[in-house]
Amino acid sequence: MNRRNQAWIIIGGSFTFLGLLLAAKLIFSPAPVCDPSVKSKTVILIDHSEEVAVQTIDAIVERAWKFIDETAKEGELISVFNLTKSSKKELRPTFFACKPRKDGSRGTEDVRRIKRDFEEKFKKPLRAQLSAPISGSDESPIAQVIIDLSLDDAHFRSADVTRLLIFSDFLENTPGYSMYKCADPSQTVNAFRASRLGAVERPIFRKVDVQMNIIPRQKIGRSILQCRDKFWAWFFGDNKGSLIPDYLPG
Repeated sequence: MNRRNQAWIIIGGSFTFLGLLLAAKLIFSPAPVCDPSVKSKTVILIDHSEEVAVQTIDAIVERAWKFIDETAKEGELISVFNLTKSSKKELRPTFFACKPRKDGSRGTEDVRRIKRDFEEKFKKPLRAQLSAPISGSDESPIAQVIIDLSLDDAHFRSADVTRLLIFSDFLENTPGYSMYKCADPSQTVNAFRASRLGAVERPIFRKVDVQMNIIPRQKIGRSILQCRDKFWAWFFGDNKGSLIPDYLPG
């Protein structure tokens, strides 16, 4: 065998070896956690501007996790936002990750451990945040934050459907507009719109399912509750998806 033939054999063997490595990688490497074919998103917004009861905290954590476990798709992006006074100028998720697969190759990944770690990383900081003492202003810009989220391409907008879970008392309270000062429900929408001149007044939802998980508040006047109900009926009025209100214990 001459040197030229030997060279071709070596080259052929090298390509064969590289091909086998590539095939092994494709076969044995686990698929990415974030599935690019999944276009839907889940966004969880927690309003912790006031103290909440222990049973309320438990219900928030369990409802949120149950939704992720039973409704969110595998590979779907899950984002959690905690609402504070600073959210008006600095709105960033406190947690975001894709839901891991329930099934996989035991030879390449421990899917049970991955799910367990994902659940712990989701639940632990959420419960800690809800259990932390309230400090500073009790300002609650819940409406503005929802508007800002509706314009977020990275975490909110999707080509499929975005599922928005909100845990709040839904009592908007800012220097520009406060439901605590509302005495006439017929004027509550106009007052809010006046405070938003030059900015988006309410979100435009086309593929958004909204779940309103209402944190109960004691010693709130009837007129304030009427203002709240009228306001949110208008606020979510440009919504092509579902709107499901539900109360939390506490």
